[in-house]
This record gives sequence, structure tokens and C-alpha cells, in this order.
Amino acid sequence: MSSDVHIAPVSVDTWLLTWPLDQGALPDAHLVAVIGKLANNLRTHFGAAMVNTVPAYCSLMVQIDLRSIDWVHVEAAIRTWLAEFESTSQFAGRHHRISVCYDPDLGLDMHEFSALKQLTPDDVTAIHSQAIYTVFAVGFLPGFAYLGHVDERLSAPRRATFRATVPAGSVAIADRQTAIYPSASPGGWQIIGRAPQLPTPGDFSAGDTVEFVPIDRAHFDRLAGVSMV
Repeated sequence: MSSDVHIAPVSVDTWLLTWPLDQGALPDAHLVAVIGKLANNLRTHFGAAMVNTVPAYCSLMVQIDLRSIDWVHVEAAIRTWLAEFESTSQFAGRHHRISVCYDPDLGLDMHEFSALKQLTPDDVTAIHSQAIYTVFAVGFLPGFAYLGHVDERLSAPRRATFRATVPAGSVAIADRQTAIYPSASPGGWQIIGRAPQLPTPGDFSAGDTVEFVPIDRAHFDRLAGVSMV
């Protein structure tokens, strides 16, 4: 692993670490966990001298304050940590349990999506909520986590027509990934449910794991603070 990583400068104070990934291959959850752990270690060890780290599926961007540390020092630390990770099979990312209501009134595409996949809404709910997902990357919106892998039975392309506004908390699928919209935004993923409590930008890190816990509409309304009639 330490020998596989390719390190190249992208600007005067920024470097990009990349790991080989076969074209068309699905992201590797173990590699994502390693990258997330490495990013956390860099931020903890170097503190304010580490200006930014951006972990993703098979890469890590590292930006440093050259007034505080030099790149040779940082690269040596990276190589040392990666060598240590090679002998470790477990990485302790945080685990998140997210309540989701799969009611079609909230899962705006549930009926169409279920018909497309030749499943019932209950089938979609059961399959989607029985998996443990890995956070592959965080982006698009602050707190928007790309989660995978979705069961092949639920794999579906993005909608043909994007929505101008997707409600905050929407839980959606695109291809083999799923996500929660942390705020209202445009979007084209297939919406199958909604979380009553919204993620915040610091909730998810690459390598964390997520599971979805189905709740009914009354429970959703209580958690979301909606008065029941």
C-alpha cells in the first residue's frame, strides 16, 4: 500500500496522493478507510500547519502551510503511517445510525423507482436498510456523503430530469451509491425516503460507516418536530 501510492505536487503548497484503481472497478471500502484514517492522522499530528486535507475514493489532497512545515517532513510521516496501516486490518471510523422514513409521500421517487426495479416499496426499504455503507467521500454540498455500495438490486441511474429543489434530508440512490441531502438543493438522484434529522458538515468522514433505520411517518413527524393532527 505504501509503495502503491503516487505522490505529485499540484501547486506550490499542495500535493495529491493517488492509489491505483482499475478502470470501472467499484471503490474499495478498505482503501477508503485507510485514506480517511491517514487524513485524520495528518490533521491531528500537524495541527494548524495542515491547511486542508480532502480524502476521496482513491486519492487524498494535502495542503500545508509552508511557513510551518516542509513537504519532506510530511511525506515521511505519510510513508510511515501507510507502512503501519499495511499490518492493520481494522480502522475505527465512526458508525452512524440514521433514521429514515421510506413513506412514498417523502420518498418522492419511491413508486417509480420500485416499478423500475420490479420490487415493492417494502422490498426497497428492506434491501436499502439492511446494508452497512462506507463513506467514500464528502462533497457536492457541505455534509453530503457518498455512501456505498448499494445492493445491485437497487442500482439505478440518476433521474432523466433533475429537480430544481430536492428537500433537505432526502435519502437517494444513484448507481451503486446512496446519500442524504443535508440541505435543499438541485439534484437528480432517485429519492426513496427522508431523514428527519439533518447531517451537519462535520458529521461524516471518509471511512465512517452508516446504516439506515426505517421509521414510520408518525415517528418521522415527531423527530422532525412536525405537529400531528
